[in-house]
Amino acid sequence: MAAPGLPPRIGRYRVEGRLGGGAMGELYRAVDEGLGRQVAVKVLAEEHRDAEDLRLRFVREAKAIAALSHPNVVLIHDIDEHEGRPYFVMEYLAGVDLGRFVRQRGPLAPGDAAAVCLQAALGLGEAARKGLVHRDVKPSNLFVTEGGQVKVTDFGLAKAEVIGPTVTAAGMVVGTPDYIAPEQARGEPIDWRADVYALGCSLYHLVTGRPPFRREGDSRQHYMVVVERHLNEPAPHLAQVVPGIDPDLASLCARMMAKRPEERPSYDELTARCGEIMLRLRGRVPAVTAPTGGSAFVRRLTRRSHRVVGPPRGLVPRWVLALTAVAVAVFLAGVGLRLFAWPQAAPAAPPVPRDAGPSVASVVPPAGMAYVPADAAHAAFFVAREPVTNRRLADWEPGPATRFKADRVDAPATMVSFAQARAFAASAAARLMRENEWHALADLGLATDPTLWEWVEGPDGSAPKQPARQRDRRMTRAADKGYPNVTFRLAKDAP
Repeated sequence: MAAPGLPPRIGRYRVEGRLGGGAMGELYRAVDEGLGRQVAVKVLAEEHRDAEDLRLRFVREAKAIAALSHPNVVLIHDIDEHEGRPYFVMEYLAGVDLGRFVRQRGPLAPGDAAAVCLQAALGLGEAARKGLVHRDVKPSNLFVTEGGQVKVTDFGLAKAEVIGPTVTAAGMVVGTPDYIAPEQARGEPIDWRADVYALGCSLYHLVTGRPPFRREGDSRQHYMVVVERHLNEPAPHLAQVVPGIDPDLASLCARMMAKRPEERPSYDELTARCGEIMLRLRGRVPAVTAPTGGSAFVRRLTRRSHRVVGPPRGLVPRWVLALTAVAVAVFLAGVGLRLFAWPQAAPAAPPVPRDAGPSVASVVPPAGMAYVPADAAHAAFFVAREPVTNRRLADWEPGPATRFKADRVDAPATMVSFAQARAFAASAAARLMRENEWHALADLGLATDPTLWEWVEGPDGSAPKQPARQRDRRMTRAADKGYPNVTFRLAKDAP
C-alpha cells in the first residue's frame, strides 16, 4: 500500500516512496514487479499535463538518456504514459549527489575532485559522441553511487541532434547561472564545449565549496549579476583561492572555464589529464556510505529526507552518564567473577595475525574475478581472470572501425595507453593491478598471454618507472602511448 499522498502505481510500477521533484515533474522510488528490481520513476507534474511544450521537453529527456549506454550516465529502462502523463523509468541510484555532499561534508580533496571530474568527463564525452549536449552540468547533477561510480543525471535541458529539433526557441537562455557558459548565456548556438565549461565550474565548486562567480559575503546574488560575471569577468583561479593546490589541476580548471570555447580542452585530453592528476594525488571518488557498524553521520548522506548533523555539543546528557556508570559496574563485576569464581580455562590458541584476512572459501569475488588473499607482498584484492577485451573497450569508447578486425572483438585490448587504461578502470569502479601484486597471477593460474605485456600501477597507485609486466619480467614503456603488445586487466581492493 502506498504512503499517503503517493500514487499507488505508475503504469506497471508499484510506488514505494518519493525521491524528490522539480519544476518538470516528480521522482518516485518504485518496484518493477515483473523483474523484481527497484527503479526510479519520473513522471510529468500534474499541472503540466496539458502543456505541450513541457511534455515534449520531458519526453526529450527520456529519449536523450535512452540514446546513451555508459557506466557514467544514468541508465533508462522504460518510457511510457500513465493517466495522460508521460513517465520514464531509470535505474535506482543509492548514494548522494555531489551538490548535497559538498554542502554537508565540505569541499573535496583535489585528487578526489580530479577522480570525480574524470568519470563525469567520460560520461559527458560519450554523450557528445552521440551528438548530445547536456546544457545543465552542475554538482547536483553528478551523482556518486555507493559503489563509487559517478553518474551524470538530469538531461532535462539536453539538446540532441539525433532526437529532433530543440524545444526552446532560438535565443532563449537555459541552464543554471552558476555554471552557464558565456556563449550559452548569450543565447548562441552551443556544442559539447559548453558542458566542458560547466564541468570546470563544477570542479571549482567541488574544490572550494562554492561556485566560481559567487562571492563570500556578496549580497548581489541575482541571476543576471552572476550571468554578467560569466560574460565579462575572468574566472577566479584555483591557485589564488586554495593555497598549495596542485598547479596542474588549477591550470586544467582554468582552461575548462576559458571564455572562448576553442581554448577549452577536449574530452580526450580532459580524461587523460584528470587520470594523471588523480594517480599522482592518489585521489578516488569519495565514499558516500560508512562501513558496517560505522557512524550514522555518514549513512545519512544517502537519505534525502534527513539533514546531517554532527555530534551534540555542550554537556553530556545525564542519561548517558548513568548508562555509562551501569556499564562500568557490570564490566567490573564480570572481571571479578572471571578472576576469583570461574575455573581457569585452558590456554587459548595463538591469535590469528591481523592481516590474515578471511579464508579464500569465505569470500565471493565479483563476476569474472578471483580473490587473492593477503601475503607479505600485498593486501587482499580481487583480480580479473582475463584482460579487458576489445569488445568491452569499444562499448566504453568507440574508436575507428579499423581499430581491430571483427574476429578480434573478444581478444585482449591493446593500443591503449597507461592513462587510458587507468581511465577505463576508474569508470568501472576498479583499478589496474599493482606491480607488487603481479606474481599472484601465476600463483592462481590465471590466464596470461606469453606474447603480451600488461600495464600495472606502482604499489601506492602511482605510475611506476617500468609500468609493463610480463610474467616475471618488466619493461619500460612510455605511459602516454599505446602498444600492440601491451594490454591490461582490472583489479579491486578486497573488503
